[in-house]
Amino acid sequence: MNCKKAQIWLQGYVDGELSPGRMQRLRKHMDGCSECRGEFSRLSQLKTLLAENRTHPAMEAAPEFFWSQVKGRIQGELQPRRAFRTQFSLAWPQVFAWAGACAVVMAVGAVVWMQSLPKPAPVAVVAPQPAEAQVDWIVTKGPDLYAQAYHSKESRATIIWTEGMPVISLEF
Repeated sequence: MNCKKAQIWLQGYVDGELSPGRMQRLRKHMDGCSECRGEFSRLSQLKTLLAENRTHPAMEAAPEFFWSQVKGRIQGELQPRRAFRTQFSLAWPQVFAWAGACAVVMAVGAVVWMQSLPKPAPVAVVAPQPAEAQVDWIVTKGPDLYAQAYHSKESRATIIWTEGMPVISLEF
């Protein structure tokens, strides 16, 4: 135990208010600490001195006047006080009315907020024009390689054939 904690407990020890366990711990500490023993001695002497010189204070007024004042205060306190409810009860119609009002206010706020948001610029949608391609010639690896191009207007695709196999298909 340190001296700081012991000094906190000393007044309780002098008054006999400490538990037996704390009293024993404090006695052990005071056996080894002269400073705390000295403080204990001073507190004990102070308590003795106060007990010896205790005087009864004189009443400033006559006892009858004093007791009439006490009686008046007691009677004043006996007047009915405003009773506070100890239970909390909900009036459901009022709760629903407040909830509905809050919902309406929130909905109006949401509409106003959404109206204040910036609107995106309109985008012009242009229909894509079909691309037209025309194959004028086909270059092959050698002169004996046969190639041919075929274009379909219905599917808008051009297919290039070499030696009976499709090599490339382009869609426009």
